[in-house]
Order: sequence, then structure tokens, then C-alpha cells
Amino acid sequence: ALCNAREFSTATGLLQRVLRGNPDDFWLNYELCKALNGQEQAEEAIGYARAAFAIRPESTAANWMLVSTLEKANRETEAINLFRSWLSSNRHSAADYCALGNHLLDIGRRDRAKAALFKAVELEPDNRRAYVLLSSMYTSQGNVEEDLRMARKAHDLDPESPGASYRLAIALRAAGQLEDAANVYREMIARRPEDSAAHNNLGLILRDQGDLAAAEASFREAIRLRPDKRFAVGNLLSVLRRIEQRSPNPGRHAAEIRELSNRLPQVYANTVVLYRTALLRDPQNVGARMQLAYALMLDDQPEAAVGEYQTVLDANADNAAAHNGMADAWNAQRRIDDAIRHYRIAADLSPDSPAYARDLARALHWKLCGGDYSSGLPPMFVPESGLSRAETGLLDEAIASYEAGLQGVPHAPSLNPHWRGLAKAMHWKGEHQRATEIEADMDRRQLMRTRKKRKKRNRQRTQSAGPT
Repeated sequence: ALCNAREFSTATGLLQRVLRGNPDDFWLNYELCKALNGQEQAEEAIGYARAAFAIRPESTAANWMLVSTLEKANRETEAINLFRSWLSSNRHSAADYCALGNHLLDIGRRDRAKAALFKAVELEPDNRRAYVLLSSMYTSQGNVEEDLRMARKAHDLDPESPGASYRLAIALRAAGQLEDAANVYREMIARRPEDSAAHNNLGLILRDQGDLAAAEASFREAIRLRPDKRFAVGNLLSVLRRIEQRSPNPGRHAAEIRELSNRLPQVYANTVVLYRTALLRDPQNVGARMQLAYALMLDDQPEAAVGEYQTVLDANADNAAAHNGMADAWNAQRRIDDAIRHYRIAADLSPDSPAYARDLARALHWKLCGGDYSSGLPPMFVPESGLSRAETGLLDEAIASYEAGLQGVPHAPSLNPHWRGLAKAMHWKGEHQRATEIEADMDRRQLMRTRKKRKKRNRQRTQSAGPT
């Protein structure tokens, strides 16, 4: 815990005190080596790495802790010789190579990790853990195609494995296949209803699909199961704010939003520190950097989030999620033109993502109205002077984006503002018949929901009253 908080000096003192009475304890030597490496004291750490390796020469983790410590101390020749010695041995199993690959991923040596994990697959083609770790490695590199391929292999080998299921769901979401990812999480929840992370991750996908009510329910369940689930708390707050912004009668969630807002500053600050620490160990970890950028947005630091998203895009300009996140960060700074530029790129890179299309439509909508778009969808108005050629182009693009974001998506109350935004844009363009049809359909659905709620309340009153 102290090492994770980067309090390496305190951790070192604690371990050294305990080690005096237990010099042959493997884990004390191993963890002390890690703590000293954290303080850039590789030369001193080598002694503890050698001690751990001497206590357990069969331990892959101890072997590679010693290799990495020798490298940090610029003893490349010793490190290479130890590496070759390990590879030349024929006594290692696929499980050993998986352990090696996992360790190398932890310290950011992805090329060597890849070689070790493919060796595990060569020795045991049905080794699920090797494919899970390869999928994780490709996620950190932003290689969506290979990530999904490895995740599918792991899941095919053991469809009920939580680790393989998580990897597949994460890879599907990164590939823009949101409904398939949601179905994987639903299967996981059916098998393990107490899985808080699965509820939280399902909520994220439902939010991306625009079903805010269902997303709210998923986040609440995640928090019920794990009250300390920091991202679930932040995600619930985000969804409640969106619901309030789009509600015709805001205020229902105001007290809860205040309570959650008071809880979150320290939670977000801790999360930022956590991901910054992860990036110190592995600066090329795309997944950790994306999570850091998201945490910075939650911590009300959109300028810093822009920098992190830009780092991701410098490595892979085709990362649609990074473009959409960058657009959200510009949005938070009221930079509407910059936001639209990145929303467009995200929508072009992921044409099958309804959420990206709706985000672009919303931004164009506000651009036409001459305001920012941070508080939901604006009322459309018809300018007295008519539309310029540029404005006509923006209006056509907004309508097309609304339609792409709503086509084939199940009707949900949270999408009503987008449907009404589409109707208003069509009125503006002069397509009054189609706009009127959309508005009539929205009114009909609202009436049906109201009747359903009334019937439910009446049924509950009858049940609570008991027999007459």
C-alpha cells in the first residue's frame, strides 16, 4: 500500500525492520527490492533481488525481478546472460512463461512480454491465461484488432471465466461493438450478480448508448455492492446531471447530486494519483492514460485531460475514443469549434457508434444557435435573416448525425431530447411533415409511459391496502 502511494522510503524502513528477524523470507526480500527500485536505488536493490532468487530459484517472478533490477543498474551484460540462461532451460512450462509475461507487462517490457506469452501459447495452444494477457497487452498498445482476436480466443476456451469475459467485453467496447459488449456483461451478471465491476461497466455502455435510466440503475447496483467503488460514484453523478439537464422538471436529483459532489473531490484526486503512478511504471500504457484523462475530466481538470488525450493520439491518430474524449475536454472549456473537429473524427472512425453521432449532432446544434452545448440540447429557432450557405451545411450535417445516432437504437426516455432536437432541426430546414411525425410519436410514447406509471402506482396502493 505504501509503495502504491509512492511512499517508498517509509515502505523500505518498514521492510528492513521486519527483515532483520526474518532474513530468509522470500516476500520481504522481493518487496524490499521493489521499494528500493522505486527510489532509483537499483544497486542496493540488487542484493535483495539476489536473495529472493536464491531462496526460490524456481520462481519466475524472482528471476525477472533480478533481471529488471540489473538493467536499471546499467548491468546489461549480467541481465542478458541471466535472460539467456533462463530461456535456454527446457524445464519451464506454459504457466512459467505466463508468469514471466505478466511480470514483464507489470514493468513495461512489452516486447519481451509478447515473446514470453507466445512461447506459452506454443507450448500449450489452449492456455487461456496467455490469451488474456496478450489481449491486455494489445489493449495497452491501442491495437484494437489484435486485442479483440486474443480476447475471443480466451473466451472461446472458457466462456465462464470472469477474466476472459472481462477481456472480451473490454475489447468489444474498444472496437465500438457496444451491444455485444453489453451482452457479455449481462451474461457475467447472470452468473455472478454480486460482481460490482460488471454492473459498473454495463452502466458505462448503457450511458454511451443513451439509455440513461438503465445506466443509472446499473451504477446504483454497483455502489450498493461496493460503496467504495469510486468510478461508479462518479459515473452515477455524471448520469444524474445529464438526466437533470434534459428533464422538463429538473430538481428531483438535486439533493443527491450535491451529496455525491461533496464525496467525490478526494476520490477523483486519489484516482488521478493512482493512474499517474501506473504511467510512471509504464508510460506507453494507453489504457492507463485514457483512464487518467477521464479521471482528470471528473476532477474538473479539462486542460490537463486534453494533454493526456493528445499523448494517446500522438501514438495512434485513429483512436476514436481518444478523439471523442478530447472533444468532451474542449467542450468543457467552451471551445466549440475544436470540439466539433474531434467529434467529427470520432464519428468518421467509428461510423457504427450511435453515441459518437449523437455527440456530434448536439455540438453542431449548439454551434448553429451560437452558444456552448454543455447543458444539453438548445431550443432551435428560425433566424429572421434565413440561413447562410455555411449554416445550411451545418444544419444538414446535424440532421444526418441525429439520424445516424438514433437509427436502430431502441427508444428510451433519455433519447427524447435527441429526437426532439432532430424534429426542431427539420422544422428549421422546412421539413415540417417529418418533424411533426417525430413530435407526435414522442408525445404518444410519453403518454404511454405516464399511463404505465399511473397503473403501477394504483397497483401498489391496492396491494398495500390489503383485502377489503
